Amino acid sequence: MRSKIFILLAIAPLAAFPLEAQASISLGTAGNFAVLAGSGVTNTGSTVINGGDVGSYPTASITGFGPGTVTAPYTIDNAAAQQAQTDLTTAYNAAAGYAGATVLTGDLGGMTLTPGVYSYSSSA
Repeated sequence: MRSKIFILLAIAPLAAFPLEAQASISLGTAGNFAVLAGSGVTNTGSTVINGGDVGSYPTASITGFGPGTVTAPYTIDNAAAQQAQTDLTTAYNAAAGYAGATVLTGDLGGMTLTPGVYSYSSSA
């Protein structure tokens, strides 16, 4: 059985995005994050992150900033990061059950994606 990979794309500070006239997926508190990880965040270049928190739960690891720049607070291994992970899981499960996802192929480089649900039928 092949697993699917889903991408939830939202433009901060939106907490939900329309999928169709009657359906939407709420990101809950996860919508406050520019980056939210479960096993730590590692930066390897001159990335600039602004417009949302950088968080990780349950692994409290954020490395590689500088040379990267973060203009928002770090939220790691605390109640806010834990709630955001719970909300992200809920949003992911809702997206995984959505039949109208746009199927992508190939590399995301150079693509401009609008808010919505996108999926891959295999790893990207």
